[in-house]
Amino acid sequence: MLKILVAGGFDEDDTRKVEIEAFAKALGAAIISQGHTYLNGCQTPFDRLVAEAAYQRLLETKDPNPDRRVISYLLANQNQVTTSARLSVRGSQTGRLIDRPSTCLSRSNWPTP
Repeated sequence: MLKILVAGGFDEDDTRKVEIEAFAKALGAAIISQGHTYLNGCQTPFDRLVAEAAYQRLLETKDPNPDRRVISYLLANQNQVTTSARLSVRGSQTGRLIDRPSTCLSRSNWPTP
């Protein structure tokens, strides 16, 4: 299956905010439902909505490795948006990708797979 990168954001004062949020959630769920891996930078509320919906779909489908299918890429020392989704966080340090724990996620809020 594919690894799909979704990047972007929206104006939180946009009058279509409800529709945009619904789209973000549908997008996250659809990526997972089709068997793909969701990649993101997890920097914006849009990223958070897509990630949470993707992770929720993984829990609903009882995926054995849900944290391997929602991956956030960060630069060294970059914070990510707070989310309740369990993310595999990877950062770039001296030009190579490294796995590191997120300093921004509240693990106490993670759903149990």
